[in-house]
Amino acid sequence: MTTDGRRKLIDRIDASGAGDVDMSKMAEADEAGRLKGATGRMLTLPEELRGKKGLSYRLGCKRVFPLFPRSLRDRMVKERQEKAWDPQHKLKTAEAARRMQVSEV
Repeated sequence: MTTDGRRKLIDRIDASGAGDVDMSKMAEADEAGRLKGATGRMLTLPEELRGKKGLSYRLGCKRVFPLFPRSLRDRMVKERQEKAWDPQHKLKTAEAARRMQVSEV
């Protein structure tokens, strides 16, 4: 109730991402506390969870890139382009330009 006695409406939006990750796959760990994750990688459980028989674990996987804010994604793409793409691209472009000059002479 509000201070003047009227009903208060609260709008609730579920932004938890509930349901975004399929967690239906189940697995049990081996004696060493390892289990195969949703992507096929071997996962090692913390010491305190190892050796407990009959425990099943739910597995799921979600790509992290879509979870990042747009500004971070843009920065990551730009940095990746500058480090991985641009150096090779600039070399190949310069080489092609040299070849064109040679062939014109």
